[in-house]
Amino acid sequence: MMRKPSNNKSLFAFTIKVNHVKTCGLLLFLWCFTAPQLMSQSTKSFAEIDSSTYALYMNGEWSELLSEGRSAMASGIDYYYLRMRMAYAYFITNNYRAAIPHYEKALQFNNNDIALSYLLQCYEYGGRYNDALIRSKHLNHSQYPALKKKYNRGVVTLALFYTYNQGQTNTVKTNISDGLIPTIDGLQKITNYFHTTSGLISHRIGKTMLLNHTLNYLYKNEDAFWLDNQSVYEIIGQSVHQWNYNGQLQFTPFKGTRIIPSINYTQLSIPSSNQLSNSYTESYTFYSAKIQQDLKMIQLGISYAYGQANGAQQEQYGGHFTWYPKGNLNLYYSLDGYYQKQSAENQEESKFIHKHLLGFKVNKSWWIEASGLFPNFGNLYDINDGVLYNSIEQSQNILNLRNYILSKDMNTTYVLSLGYFTSISGQLKNLNMLQQYNQHTYTNLMFSGGIIWKL
Repeated sequence: MMRKPSNNKSLFAFTIKVNHVKTCGLLLFLWCFTAPQLMSQSTKSFAEIDSSTYALYMNGEWSELLSEGRSAMASGIDYYYLRMRMAYAYFITNNYRAAIPHYEKALQFNNNDIALSYLLQCYEYGGRYNDALIRSKHLNHSQYPALKKKYNRGVVTLALFYTYNQGQTNTVKTNISDGLIPTIDGLQKITNYFHTTSGLISHRIGKTMLLNHTLNYLYKNEDAFWLDNQSVYEIIGQSVHQWNYNGQLQFTPFKGTRIIPSINYTQLSIPSSNQLSNSYTESYTFYSAKIQQDLKMIQLGISYAYGQANGAQQEQYGGHFTWYPKGNLNLYYSLDGYYQKQSAENQEESKFIHKHLLGFKVNKSWWIEASGLFPNFGNLYDINDGVLYNSIEQSQNILNLRNYILSKDMNTTYVLSLGYFTSISGQLKNLNMLQQYNQHTYTNLMFSGGIIWKL
C-alpha cells in the first residue's frame, strides 16, 4: 500500500508566513519603544531653543541664529523673543526687508515700542517709508522722542534741481536744411540747448497720505523750419518757455499697498519775434494712476496714464517691478515697461518702451544709480519720476548716471548726474507727430545737479 506524500511546500510556506509575522511584530515593538527617544533627540525643547538662540544672539552668530530659529518655527516653536532675535539678526546684517515680518510677528506677541521702533527703521531703510508713516502713530513711548518727532513732521522733503542740456547740432543743421521737402507743409525743429530748474516739496496729509508737488521751468533755444505753400521760413535761436506742474498723491490704505493718482499740467509758449509775427501757446494735461504692492524682497505695480501732447492723444499702460536682493537700499534693480498708444489725424501708432535702473551703494555716504530708457519715443509720461517728455523731436536711448552723496547727519543729499541720448529731428506733415520725413539724428549731453533735504 502506497504512502500519501506529505505537503512539504505548504508547510514551508506556512513557516515563512509565521516567521514574517513575528519579525514584523518585533520591528513594530522596537519602533514603538525607541521612536519617542529618537524624536526627543532630534527635536529640541522650548527651553533648549530659548537657551541656544539666546547664546547665539549674545555671541553675534547671526547665520547660525537664523538657521536655529527657522528649525524651531518648523517644529512649531514660536514666541516673542525668538522673533525678536531673528529680526535683529536680519537688522544687524542690513537685510531690513527680511526683518520686517519677524518684527511684525513679535508685535503680535507683545505690542511694545522697542519692537515698533526697529520695525519703523526697517520700513524706511527697506524703501517702504509710507508704511513707516502709518505705523508711527502707534509709537507713544517717551524713550523715542526723536523718532516720534520725525514721523510727526508735516513737511517731509524739500528739493531743488538744475539741468543743462547741450545738443551736438553743428553738423546736422545743414543736412536738415538741405533735406527739407517744400511740398509738405509742416514744421521741423532742432534743439541747440535748454535749461531746466525744478523744485519739489513733499508733505503729509494725516498718517496715510503723502502729497508731492513738483514745479519745473524749462527754457529752450532751438532752430525751427516752417514750410508753407512750398516756402521755407527758417527761425534761428527761437525761444521756448515751458512751465510744468506734477502733483502726486500717495495713499496707503493698508500695509504694503499704495494707490498713487497724479496729474501733470504743462503750459508752453513761444513769444513773437522778428521772424515769428505771432506768439504761440499750448497747454495739455496728463492723468495717471498706479497701484503698488510691497512684498518681502520685491515691489510690483501696474499703472495707466491718459493725456494729450503736441496734438497727439495718448494712452499708456505700465507694469513695474523692483527687486531688493539684499533686502535694503544698498542694491536694487527696477524695470518699468510701458505699452503706449498714440493717435493723431486719424492715424494710430503703438510701441513698447522700457526703462531699466540699477542702484547700489559705493560706501556709507555714496550711492550710484545707472538707468536707461529705450528705444525711441516722442511723448512719454514717466509715472515713477513724474516727468513728462513732450518734444516733437523723438528721444532715443536715454542713458543716465546719477550720484547721491549724503551729508554726515544723513539729512541732506547732494545729487550729480550725467546723461547722454540721441534726438531724432523730423519734418512733421501738418504738425502731425505720427507723420515725419527728413529724419536726422544728433547726440545730446545733459548735466544735472541738485540738493535734497530730509526734514
